[in-house]
Order: sequence, then structure tokens, then C-alpha cells
Amino acid sequence: MGAADTALGVKMAVYAAKELKVKRVAVIDDRSAYGQGLAQEFSAAGKANGLEVVKTEYVSGQATDFTPVLTSIKAAKPDAIFFGGYSAQAGPMARQMKQLGITARLLGGDGLCSSETAKLAGGDAVGENVWCTQGGAMIQRASEGQAFVAAYRAANGQRDPLTYAVNFYDAVHLMAQAMQSAGSADPAKVAEALQKGSYKGAAGTYAFDDKRDLKSSPVTVFTFKGGQPSAVTSY
Repeated sequence: MGAADTALGVKMAVYAAKELKVKRVAVIDDRSAYGQGLAQEFSAAGKANGLEVVKTEYVSGQATDFTPVLTSIKAAKPDAIFFGGYSAQAGPMARQMKQLGITARLLGGDGLCSSETAKLAGGDAVGENVWCTQGGAMIQRASEGQAFVAAYRAANGQRDPLTYAVNFYDAVHLMAQAMQSAGSADPAKVAEALQKGSYKGAAGTYAFDDKRDLKSSPVTVFTFKGGQPSAVTSY
């Protein structure tokens, strides 16, 4: 129950423009449905917020050598590169950016918000030069979120919650509440109860509009510290 891909792309663009003070951006699209959607939303929102898209490139989902694409982008002198894709490629991309002397920030959606990005980049290629967005609010800010983190760590050998653990946790309780309200497990009746009701979970309050989309989809912006995604702010 995190934010839609559209929100991830849009809010990364807004944060890049307003907070990172980025002016010129290049966009790399991995041609997947996920990556294409993210790249398009980022580009549109970026332009609406004063960013200049100086270059748009495309790669395949199996590519591992980004040198030609990055060399072309380097010549356009962007302040940041937005990659619509996943860690499996973002890690090598960050490494190759460093090798080519590209100092632009690497931006992305939740496909980049994983320790795998830093692991696959190796060395110190991933740090506060990489930024990504992930659905959900910073759970540590609310008492319910703090309680969830403590309970999760206690049940899992003091490991921190995985990326969307809190979202799955809230989703289960939301569905249970809807079934109780509907007095049934029939999908149509549960869907009706979901649309009419709301639920306050560990990560926030969930309610749906007439299109059955979340009325509010908070997004958290991350950078990397010590090889791990580190939450900066949510909005």
C-alpha cells in the first residue's frame, strides 16, 4: 500500500528541484513498464518544476555496460541523472559514473532504495550522491511506527524492517478490519467496506477515493549512508 509509481517519480522531481537545487537533468529509461512510467512522470514533473531535461537515453533491462550512454550524458553536463530501473543496474551504473568522473547525482524510485545498489556498485560509488523515493512515511516519526520497528526487531534478531514490511503489516490489518466491517470475506463486500472506511496503521492512515486509489500516498526520500538507504524526509 505504498505510493504509486507516478507519485515516486513526481516527488523525486519536486525534491530534486526544490531541495537539491538541481537545474539540469538527464533521464535513463530501462524500457520496462515500471521504469518507463517512472521516467515519464519524473520528466513531466521536472519540467513543471523548472528542471531542464538535457538528455533522454534508453537501455535494455539486461544491460550491464552503460559507458556509451553515460559518456553521451556526460557531454550534456547534467546536475543529476534519473534512472527508471532497479538496483541490479543502478549499482553498476553508479560505479561506471564514478569511473567516468561523472559527479552528477544519481536519482531513482524505490527500485534503487536497496542496499543492493551500494553492494553492486562496490567501493564508495554510492553514498550521498544517490537519492531515491519509496512509498510510505518515515515510520520512526510516529509512536505507532516506533512500536512496529521495536516489535519487528525483537521478532527478527534485531534486524531492521525490510523495505515494505510495514506496508504489508498494515495491509493485513486493513483487510482484517474490512472483513470484520463487511461481516464477510466476499471480495465485492470487502472492497465496498474498504472504500467506505479508513484505517490507522503503523505507517499512516489509509482511506480510498472513488477510483479506489489511496487519498494520500506519502513518499519518503532516501540517500545512502554506510551502504544502506537512509531516510531524509517524507511528504
